[in-house]
Amino acid sequence: LSISTGTFYFYFNNKRELFIEVIDDVFKQIVGGAAEAIKDEKDLIKKLKIRGRVFYDNHLKYNEILNQLRAEMAGNDKWPQEKMRKMYHGLTRPLIREIEQGIKQGTLRDIDPDLLAYALTGLVEIMCLRLTIDSKYTFDAIIAFIEDLVLQRMVADPKA
Repeated sequence: LSISTGTFYFYFNNKRELFIEVIDDVFKQIVGGAAEAIKDEKDLIKKLKIRGRVFYDNHLKYNEILNQLRAEMAGNDKWPQEKMRKMYHGLTRPLIREIEQGIKQGTLRDIDPDLLAYALTGLVEIMCLRLTIDSKYTFDAIIAFIEDLVLQRMVADPKA
């Protein structure tokens, strides 16, 4: 698709505005996709796995854009840090609510929901990167590993 420079500047004042619009769209795709995918799921652990899958599917599509945003954070402008903060806050907020609900229901042990949400998001994100390095692992193998490593420690001990 080709548009004239004049048409571009009718919609955006500069390339940064376009980049910010793209970042906002990426965020909406990830969060909206996760909400749609889990809407009928009741099991918390299954919800977490589905969220991981949606993040993975979107990470493959949008990794370069997210990396560019991280690169922008090295500069003196404040907008990249604020955009990154809002994006990760928006990604983790629904997860935090689900973790809090799991704690209240006794499904999860008493754990800091904010730190757990960010830890899980970070784990899934770095494991998505691992999957792009070579074909040694599948997404399902990675999720099984994360479940064994982390989720089993999160689950409340029924004997307690």
